[in-house]
Amino acid sequence: MRLLDGRVALITGAGQGIGRAMCTIFAEHGARVAAVDIDPLTAEDTAAAVIKAGGEAVAVACDVSDRSQVDGAVATVLEAFGALHVLVNAAIAGAPTVPLLETSEALSDSMYRTGPLGTMHVIQACHPHLRGRNGSIINFASGAGIDGDIGFAAYAPAKEAVRSLTKVAARELGPDGIRVNAICPRAKTRLMEAWVEKHPKSAEAQLRTIPLRRFGEPEEIATAALFLASDLASYVTGHTLMVDGGSCTF
Repeated sequence: MRLLDGRVALITGAGQGIGRAMCTIFAEHGARVAAVDIDPLTAEDTAAAVIKAGGEAVAVACDVSDRSQVDGAVATVLEAFGALHVLVNAAIAGAPTVPLLETSEALSDSMYRTGPLGTMHVIQACHPHLRGRNGSIINFASGAGIDGDIGFAAYAPAKEAVRSLTKVAARELGPDGIRVNAICPRAKTRLMEAWVEKHPKSAEAQLRTIPLRRFGEPEEIATAALFLASDLASYVTGHTLMVDGGSCTF
């Protein structure tokens, strides 16, 4: 059964990792996919991979911190596909680990602008086109925000703000028939692999805190997002889905 037949999904942060995996899996389930990324080359690479596999996709370059670029990206998607049903906000400017006392205003501003502010920009721009279509919005938060992980004084608050925004949006947009949920992932992305290589002892210690004793694959996170995007989750909104092998608490 294809869960997203006839639907259009706009996915930010689609150039790599979880974003790319979502584009692939959503397309396999019948969605036409807009691969949105700040890097036009990675966006095009993701879209090309979807098309090569037999799906429909368009690549869109966009910096979500810039509202005018977001409006342009949404217009491009509507021109290509004529509708919008699913929005996934996975973009943020990396996940740098910097001690609290060394965290700069510039780094915090970057996390804020590409995280909660960027998420709000895309929700606002997409709202008129999701309304009345049983729309689904999926935002990406992080266990780093919930747990207050060391070294994430800029990243963790930004991600927790995304989770808070998710709950506000779920309440305000529910009457429009739009569901809004968040995912907190723990996945073996390129950034995670680079961190593991740089901090092997910390990575080993972290693995011991995960009941399943492994980091998830991007495809496993994408499958959870597929559930939230589909009618299988038709009565789920305002929820944070922990896709982390059991490592986080609320």
